[in-house]
Amino acid sequence: MELEKAHNWTDFDKLTTVPYNKDRQFVGIEYPGIVKNVDKALATLGGIENIEQVYAKANKRVDLHFQPGNLFCKPAFAERTTSTCLLMKVKRRRRKGEKSWENCQFKVEVLGSIETMYTFNSMADFQYLPIVKGSNGNMEQIHDKIVFNTFMDRNEFLDRDVPVFLPPVIFSRFDYPDKAYLYRDGVNHKPGYVNPDKDRPANLIGTVRERRKIFTVFMNFNDKIPQKPQEEVITNLRLKYNEPEREKELAQLFEERPVWSRLALNHNYTGKLDKLKYLLPMFAFYYLNGPWRCMWVKFGYDPRAHPEAKAYQVVDYRARQNSPADIVGVALKRSPNIIAFPAMKRKNASVAKIDLITPRQQTADSPSTSDQHEEPAHVYVPERLPPCRQMFYFVLCVLGTSPCVCTREVTSVSTNVLFCFVCFRNQPMCMYPRGYLRVDKCFILFCVF
Repeated sequence: MELEKAHNWTDFDKLTTVPYNKDRQFVGIEYPGIVKNVDKALATLGGIENIEQVYAKANKRVDLHFQPGNLFCKPAFAERTTSTCLLMKVKRRRRKGEKSWENCQFKVEVLGSIETMYTFNSMADFQYLPIVKGSNGNMEQIHDKIVFNTFMDRNEFLDRDVPVFLPPVIFSRFDYPDKAYLYRDGVNHKPGYVNPDKDRPANLIGTVRERRKIFTVFMNFNDKIPQKPQEEVITNLRLKYNEPEREKELAQLFEERPVWSRLALNHNYTGKLDKLKYLLPMFAFYYLNGPWRCMWVKFGYDPRAHPEAKAYQVVDYRARQNSPADIVGVALKRSPNIIAFPAMKRKNASVAKIDLITPRQQTADSPSTSDQHEEPAHVYVPERLPPCRQMFYFVLCVLGTSPCVCTREVTSVSTNVLFCFVCFRNQPMCMYPRGYLRVDKCFILFCVF
């Protein structure tokens, strides 16, 4: 076939070279309708300014209001996806006198590439608009009567003769339909999946996800200590993560010390931390309460029968909100939850604000020497504030090797804060909830100079 020059008109049955600007990129929006007026279509999307703000944040969605001026119109949302598309400009013409487009000529130009696309795959919420039946039997719009458009006297607005219109904020919590409506593909399950709704009564609606198995052994203070994990647990966990070298490493850690906190394991374990949840139930059980609560204890080890286990008892440090901790900069462990509907943000994971594995960085006012050894965040250091509002410290870390009687009065160098005062005393028997130690005095005193 004959090859024509670039940017020229060519017949429909001939090849042509097309100019292409690789450096020019566009953002695409798959508008769910036939666009006849571009300005009106952009108004339903909030205008160019709203689209720019949405594009600047990767976890936001484009909202489309079918009636932009109506506050009660529920929008439809477009998800952000990656694409490999080209934006092309195609013109066609036909010779004078010809009515058919079969022998027309084309002019093609590639304007650029589209790497980001917004697609409307979800459904809008149920619409309940401010429309009532008037005295003449026709439907009337009362939006302007119940919404402030101009400044007016409060009494004038409240004395209006307007029907009561108080719809709920939302009708549906989900913007994707149920799979029974065949709007999307069914869920693919793993082999051996058993539908939990199979044995449910017909009038009950349950989940389609199989109940997850929990292999961790949770213990209360007065429960009997398990000697070893069940064989079924080891078999199932090794199907998820089978690394003999990592199992040996974790077993060696529990041989060195029978009680560990998760933060301490995160600091000493050299493997992948996200896989540690599959290995811990093989070697230890988890205390829910008592002096060793939130600790992982080696199978077969009873800390209630070993007085030396008092070194691993937990000191629960907490700083409440609206306390002097806000002044000295003790931050929250996690970002606060933002509860809002419609859900304008997607993939907003709960990411920890504070890295509890690595040591906390010193401020500009803190003394820093080359030979100073930085302790990890889970280890108590008298000259350092705790990294977050709630921390679990071992008594061994706070009181040293002899936790008989201790009184500490610490002044922080960086913030000039009188930090804590703790006093423990030994008791002969392990009792709930203090274990082997009796707390005579324990309080936190913040005093900014």
